[in-house]
Amino acid sequence: MKPLKDYAPFKIGERFEDEEGDVIEFILDKSFTYVNGTGYPFDIRLFGGKLVKPLDRNTQKPWRDMTDDEKAPILLAWADGKSIEWWDDEKGAWCENYTVPQMWATAAYRIAPEDVRKEQREFWIAERAGVMVEVHRHVSDAIHVREVTE
Repeated sequence: MKPLKDYAPFKIGERFEDEEGDVIEFILDKSFTYVNGTGYPFDIRLFGGKLVKPLDRNTQKPWRDMTDDEKAPILLAWADGKSIEWWDDEKGAWCENYTVPQMWATAAYRIAPEDVRKEQREFWIAERAGVMVEVHRHVSDAIHVREVTE
């Protein structure tokens, strides 16, 4: 658990659990409220030190913070043909990594769950040395590709 203020900035509807097990939700501007309806909205400036854990955020370690023992299963799974996913903060979801793992230091990765059915594939590509390769979405010449499968 960390102080609530350490998780800023917040998104409306984002929830956290405090030390007592109560769930609080960000409602607007700098205000939170208890989900169970007890109490009045409270201001982050007064309760920013409240210890909480996020309920709606990715809490996976970024690649740079993972130990070799944590990275090895991901790389071995990729070598065995399994799907690897990365956490996209903008979407708030795990996304499939479709190419040779380009492990960004700040991104979190995991082995995709076996039972997840892929319905949409979304990625960015650009030409490099005459070959189309997947690139980060912020690359200036990236082309956005969205593929829907059944």
